[in-house]
Formats: sequence, structure tokens, C-alpha cells
Amino acid sequence: METRTVKRMVRHYLKKSAAYLGQVSSNGTIPENLDHIASSIALAIRGRNKIYCYGSGSSLCLANYFVAGLIDHNRNGEPAIAATAFNDAVVIGALGKRMPFDEICQRYIELVGDPGDVILFFSSESDEEMIVKAEQAAHSCGLHTLCITVKPSETLCRKACACACLPAEENAGIIRTIQFLLIDSLIQLIEKNCLIFKTE
Repeated sequence: METRTVKRMVRHYLKKSAAYLGQVSSNGTIPENLDHIASSIALAIRGRNKIYCYGSGSSLCLANYFVAGLIDHNRNGEPAIAATAFNDAVVIGALGKRMPFDEICQRYIELVGDPGDVILFFSSESDEEMIVKAEQAAHSCGLHTLCITVKPSETLCRKACACACLPAEENAGIIRTIQFLLIDSLIQLIEKNCLIFKTE
């Protein structure tokens, strides 16, 4: 491929990403909703509850990134953070032998989730069926459900304890790029909320 063509393609993608970031930045509800998510996670951490993360397909990378960042920010002398992403190939493979793929996360939650635990769902599609089923299972098990997703996600956001809903965008890669940035902000908010709860 010609160098000029490559440069044009890259510039086009970066411009679209910047325009989408502008939409997200101008949305006044997203920071507030992120803070609600951070507060719920910080309360779970202070209460020694577990933090679970899930995303289907490429969104699982978001879940892994969040968990790694959360554990990396854990300070000496602070309570250990029991955070994990649903990415255990052995468990997924075992469950996949005897149930449809879109029910695996649902069953995973039923196996490990306890009342008071928190699960954060990542999705770059609106009301993704697998995520909706998993959220229903989490509610049944007494978990607090949180979402970072994309409009219109009426089913997910209606049932979630807190939900940050990004504007719609046809390119899922651009959505995930911005979600990675939001995760960094979310981790900082969690850290600050943990400090607030510690002094109360």
C-alpha cells in the first residue's frame, strides 16, 4: 500500500476518534455517572467484597485492562483488592461443553458471585444479549451491576446500579479507544473515593 494512502487512512481514523472524544467530553452526564460507578466499587473494596469485570469479544480486553490497573494502584497498607476479569479459559471451556456460548458468563456469575459483590460490564454495542443475560444473573445473585456501554442501552442501563453510556458510533474500535481513556479516569476516581471512605 502506498505511503500516502496509509497516512490518509490513519489521519481519517484519528480525526474520527478526536471528533468522537469531543462528543464524549461535552456530555455532562458521563463524568457524574463514572463517579457513581467509582463510588460503588470503592464501597465494595472497603467492605472486602469482590470486584468482577466482564466484556464479550474485544471488550474483554477492557475488563482485563481495568482489573490490572486497579490492582496496580493498590497501595501498601491498603486492603487487598479482590478483582478479577471473567477470562479463565479452563472455566469457560468447561462451561462451553454443556451450554450455549451466550449463557457462559451467566453461569460463571452464579458459580462465584456473592451478595454485595460488584460486577462491571463493558460493551461497545447497545444491549448486547450476552451482557443482558449476565446482568440478569448478577441481579439474581445479589451483585451490584455497573456498566460502561453505548447508547441506546436501555435494558442494561435501566437495571444497572450505575451506568456510563457513551454516544453511538458505528466504529466499535473508536468506542473502545475512548473506553480505555475512561478506565484510567475511573481508576483515579476509585482511589479518591477509597480515601474519602477511609476518613469517614
